Amino acid sequence: VMTGIEFLKSELKYDDYRMEVWDDLYRSEFLKEYNLKFEEGLLHEDELFTPLAFLQAKRVKLIESNKYIYRQNSIMSNTPNINHIKSYSFIINEFLNIFEDTSSPDIKYILSKLLINLCGGYEVKIFKSDRSDKKLLLN
Repeated sequence: VMTGIEFLKSELKYDDYRMEVWDDLYRSEFLKEYNLKFEEGLLHEDELFTPLAFLQAKRVKLIESNKYIYRQNSIMSNTPNINHIKSYSFIINEFLNIFEDTSSPDIKYILSKLLINLCGGYEVKIFKSDRSDKKLLLN
């Protein structure tokens, strides 16, 4: 058992961090206390929600479990478009705001690692997006 910050630091240090929300369990009281919810209309919402939840968590326990998950029609398999790119941009800006507002070296470390990962994902989304979306973004 550890804090969410300790968990994130450890996972990011060893490149084991997974942001998908489907493999986490949360107490409803915890979500209500910290007003944690998905942003309406945001794609890749796990990228924002999961770190925000872990940053607030006082206790986290990792349970090793080997399960097989088969998923179809994932947003990750869709061709990126302007909405994907806008969502990544929103998430990056949210993390930058938190980074600027915190004095915690641990949180700055976590957000730095997350921002590096997100910026790489953002770049991929731009280059995989259709031609008209690239023109909008690069002009």
